[in-house]
Amino acid sequence: ATGGMTTDIVLSSDGNRACAVDEMYGTAVLVKITGFAETLSDAVARVRDALRAYLASATLTKRQREYLSDAVDKLEGNKGGLAENGVLDKLENGDLEAALAKIAQVIGKLTQAASVGVNTVPLQKSLAEGAAVSTEQYVVQKEGELGLTDAVIAARGLLSQGKEASAGGEYLRAVRLFKDAVAAFIE
Repeated sequence: ATGGMTTDIVLSSDGNRACAVDEMYGTAVLVKITGFAETLSDAVARVRDALRAYLASATLTKRQREYLSDAVDKLEGNKGGLAENGVLDKLENGDLEAALAKIAQVIGKLTQAASVGVNTVPLQKSLAEGAAVSTEQYVVQKEGELGLTDAVIAARGLLSQGKEASAGGEYLRAVRLFKDAVAAFIE
């Protein structure tokens, strides 16, 4: 950075570079690093695998199994992923806003599962953190393309609110705010 206070560091999608954004001058610096932040795709794959392991347990109640199965369906898409409407499908198609909407639905199902005795907080947190990383990458990319526009300012504000909500354990609210940050660029 060139004199301002660096407050945002974003990992590139390939995990090999970080972008530091200087608040005062808007300067971005790319630095080669080893990955430290999990993207939404990584978080989805990890949470999906954890949910599959939970579902393999014979000790789940019918309601617990139902909520967790619904969460997996939202992640993978209907019909075991054949419908191509899961989170990873949305991400592969470049539709981060739709992916975040699905993540909010997954967190809703995980919250329901938690209400009947399954500890899903680590899974919710992982999804919210991955959503934060992917949303921040998107906002930085848009700022690079558009400059400091009203949409960028609005998106940064929503991103900041989402991070605060996530830090406070409000994962569903956080993901909804991240979705709104992405939507700030859609006309």
